[in-house]
Amino acid sequence: MKTQSTFVASTSLLKAKVDNFFGTCLEISFSGIPENKAYALWKDMTKELSLMEKVFDAENPASEVSVLNSSKVDIETSELMKEALNLCESYLIKTKGLFNINRLPNDGLDFSGFVKAYSIQRLCALLKKAKVKNYFLNFGGRVICASGNQPYCEGWYYTLYDETGEEELEEFLLKNESLAFSLFDDRLSMVRSKDPLEAKILSLVLPVATSSQRHEMSYSFKNLDEKYYHFR
Repeated sequence: MKTQSTFVASTSLLKAKVDNFFGTCLEISFSGIPENKAYALWKDMTKELSLMEKVFDAENPASEVSVLNSSKVDIETSELMKEALNLCESYLIKTKGLFNINRLPNDGLDFSGFVKAYSIQRLCALLKKAKVKNYFLNFGGRVICASGNQPYCEGWYYTLYDETGEEELEEFLLKNESLAFSLFDDRLSMVRSKDPLEAKILSLVLPVATSSQRHEMSYSFKNLDEKYYHFR
């Protein structure tokens, strides 16, 4: 994980970038607090991201998830892992079994459809705790979360492009909401929600849900906003 950051004094905007975080780039912008407090918050955020890697990076044999998956006996898990497992179990129930981090027997746990949105969710909690009202987080164009306004503008804008990165498919104006995208062959699933984790999980399960499962899930997820884009 490699980080870089810049503070723009004229707008009290801190712009940061994290490269190679779970295989992709995480971009973060937030404004409205003094420079010293902004960098103190950014330090807390990078600590949180390092902890997420330590626990959930399946590519690292020393991570907690790797140790869990390779262990032949029950071992004590961290509080972060316990929270994640509880969340995953709740979504397993809410999605009628469609969202499941338990892979085939003996293959262990797979957090790949969970960890990026979960990271965004935990970073948002840090921002709210610091009383930051204006922020925008973009995790590799797959999970986007926005709150408040960007400097000199109402809300935050995000542009979705096609697979070549050249053709604009849609421009979104976001304010206090999240977008999540999941790719299925030549079809891109999009879900809009207040919660980045909910948006991501639904973007994974709705494309494969039956009409009966959708009906049952509607009791847990209200006013679903979904859309599909077809790539050539």
